[in-house]
Amino acid sequence: NHFFAFLLTNCPLFGMPVKRLTTPQELTEALDQHAQSKQPALFLFFGTEDPKTGESWCPDCVIACPGARAGARKARPEWPLYEVSVGSRSAWKDQKNQYRVDPRIKLEKIPTLFRCEGGVSPADAPRLSEEALADKAAVEEFLTKPITK
Repeated sequence: NHFFAFLLTNCPLFGMPVKRLTTPQELTEALDQHAQSKQPALFLFFGTEDPKTGESWCPDCVIACPGARAGARKARPEWPLYEVSVGSRSAWKDQKNQYRVDPRIKLEKIPTLFRCEGGVSPADAPRLSEEALADKAAVEEFLTKPITK
């Protein structure tokens, strides 16, 4: 099972490139790379999984993230998907959590999917969060509808 997940995540023959980010430093590096390349990308923020169960501590994430990942693979297979684990429940609930206070992302809710294209930073990018992210039609529309400014 882990081998298949590894292939889906790392092999371009199986679809979109997926990069798991587990620290604020890794996110900073990905944001810098995204800013330099100006290429479109998706950023999915969610509660860290429990190593014993493999499920996030966040019930909304457990419900929404699989559909968000599938929708992204279908609608934007050529875009990289950065999966960002925000930490434990207690770390996330801290209002000084780095993901909450970083001005480049301004994360308020999880799960949240950012759609970054045209050189737009994640802080200014369209986003879909919580219950809306669990709605398959809403995810598809979010990922395919042209962004109007």
